[in-house]
Amino acid sequence: MSYSIEAYFRHEHDDEPVVIRTDADVDQLVDALLAELFDHTMAALYLTERPLTEQGYPDHDFRVGINAERKLGGMKFAGTVDGAAGVWYAIGTASQHDEVVYEYAGHPEALPLDSELPLEMIREAVREFLRSGGERPGSVEWQAWPLGVA
Repeated sequence: MSYSIEAYFRHEHDDEPVVIRTDADVDQLVDALLAELFDHTMAALYLTERPLTEQGYPDHDFRVGINAERKLGGMKFAGTVDGAAGVWYAIGTASQHDEVVYEYAGHPEALPLDSELPLEMIREAVREFLRSGGERPGSVEWQAWPLGVA
């Protein structure tokens, strides 16, 4: 079965999300985020074939942030994994900066300091998310979301 992702990182995507169906589309998404101003450096990804909650929202939330200047990114996943609901972030290297922040349509979103990943790992994780039908990617190591990080 083939799947599709709806990606949101600009206000106009509320009406017309970026649709991702292939590995080439994943690369185009990452390249688009690399070219964006800081206000649009994090994308929310939703697999369209996944079920909705009783309230009509996706049952998962996969966030991908890209820092063009440092050529690094970070990821956050909320949903159910192995029967347990939770929020996780992908563990990477420790940042040399005081904070790791991206912006989702102008709204700041911080990730833990040890969340910076090479762009190729980001691309592969999004490809895996697409191919798996919206499962949390297994190509990276995940850690439970820490208390105190907004």
